[in-house]
Amino acid sequence: MLFMFLFDSERNFSIRTVNQVFIKPSQISFYDVPANQTEFKGEQLVEGVLKGLGEIYISNSSMFSVFVFGSIFVYSRISSGLALYGSVLGYVASAALGASNFSTKIGLWGYNPALTAMAVGGVFAVPSMKSFILCTVASFFTQIIWAANVQMFTPWGMPVCTIPFCLATLIFMSIRKDVSSQMPSWIKLAHVTTPEEHYRKRMNGNGELCD
Repeated sequence: MLFMFLFDSERNFSIRTVNQVFIKPSQISFYDVPANQTEFKGEQLVEGVLKGLGEIYISNSSMFSVFVFGSIFVYSRISSGLALYGSVLGYVASAALGASNFSTKIGLWGYNPALTAMAVGGVFAVPSMKSFILCTVASFFTQIIWAANVQMFTPWGMPVCTIPFCLATLIFMSIRKDVSSQMPSWIKLAHVTTPEEHYRKRMNGNGELCD
């Protein structure tokens, strides 16, 4: 529904075909980004990683990002750690794939892998070394999907949103233990709660698992 809305809105609100009944040309702002922006800049690591969490809610504010991290931490310490770890992986992936420092600095490379790391690492799986390794691979794979999607959606001026996270998570969660014994124990959707609770139930032997 979101993409149907955005595709229709692009026709009326695009900066290329502005409907002046809704948007005045004076309201449009452009950002000029230098061409040589692919060199890895370590000093932007903290800002990029932190804003990667804020971009989950489409915010480019460091202060808001702190509140997002704090909210996740209140809900689950494991999830907050995984979210931060996923955002770091997104930043590393941006360097490996030669991304623009501008998009990395404002957190666009962090929010999808942060979500993937939380989902695969503890929300839909029992936290373990297996789930941690899998969420690492899945988070990096998420960024490959993100980079490809950006190229697909750019001609329309469309955002990628969380498509990479959704695709990567579904792909990795579809791998069952009968295919690979290295897969973590997945949680039934009806029994999804906090990673801490999943771990406690597994240790007590009363968890509801899919396998």
